[in-house]
Amino acid sequence: MRSKSGTRKTAARRFATVMAAVGALLVSSGIALMAAPVPASAGSPTVVQEECVPRDAYTDTTGWVTESPGTGWYQVDQRQVLVTPGTDAVYGAGQRYSWNPQGPYDESVVPPAWPTPAQGKWTANTEAYFPGHVGEPIGEVFQQGNGNGGDNASWFYWTKVLLTPGSDPVYRTEYKFSFDYPEVTCGVAAYADVQWIDPACGTKADFKTKSGDPVDVTWSAPSAAPAPGVTVTLTATAMDGYTFEGLATKAFSHTYAQVVPPEGQTYDPATGLCSATTPPIVSPPTTTTQVSPPAVESAVESATETTTPTVVSAGLAGDTANESRDQGLAIVLTGLLMMLAAGGLVLTKGGERAVTS
Repeated sequence: MRSKSGTRKTAARRFATVMAAVGALLVSSGIALMAAPVPASAGSPTVVQEECVPRDAYTDTTGWVTESPGTGWYQVDQRQVLVTPGTDAVYGAGQRYSWNPQGPYDESVVPPAWPTPAQGKWTANTEAYFPGHVGEPIGEVFQQGNGNGGDNASWFYWTKVLLTPGSDPVYRTEYKFSFDYPEVTCGVAAYADVQWIDPACGTKADFKTKSGDPVDVTWSAPSAAPAPGVTVTLTATAMDGYTFEGLATKAFSHTYAQVVPPEGQTYDPATGLCSATTPPIVSPPTTTTQVSPPAVESAVESATETTTPTVVSAGLAGDTANESRDQGLAIVLTGLLMMLAAGGLVLTKGGERAVTS
């Protein structure tokens, strides 16, 4: 039959092994935390501004264009440009008329209407417009034969027939526009900058402003109270005789980082301190008190059912290297204490006197 002392030794050794494993994991995690690089805090955004070049006021004017170049340009001239010339209507000959009777033509009679006096009239001819009549005018009365208006004169008239319609000329409207550029005076360069302080355990969200010497800017109030996750904007206004590359103001904006305190702690933005929500209860194992078999068996069961420990939080709460080193050192010390306690437990249980049942 196995002795009770042997059972207690086995349970103690198992429990000590678990404690040693947890301690070793904490030591390695703490060393890694102290060695890990700390990301740099985000600074203010880079503002790219063109170099100020002083100049006198002047006016720029376009050539002939059909529309305005944009806002600020005003019209100073206008003209009409011929795009397509107009064309005259083309007429051909229609009906040929002759004036009867022969004799002086009454020019008051509009052909081919009935004339006055009543003895004269226009008579439609049956002749077609053939080459023998080429050269005869169209749309006006003309005379052929003897006379020059005498008794033997013959008068004729050709009506007009529209062959090709005429067209009106096409014009395009063009303009000239001008733009007035103001005088540019750069003044003396002003200097302004902001140092943003991100929150962390032991540090409140804050900022510090900087300006030239002598003072050459005035600062606006912050757009919001500095706090984790809040975006704050500050505006520097150059004093008389100073500019920011030709500009009167310069804005600085920054979003503060969130604070992730160590497990079991909370961050107070008002004080910048991290504190435990519930004070931890530490019960280190003793080396002098005898552990009764039921207590050892319970501890063995608890240790046996415990899964492989993992590091839930490495304590990366702040943005500075000092905080990471401090937290890493605390984890290493905790791991060493657990390893020492595990060694003491093994020595204590190993020195017990065996008792046979």
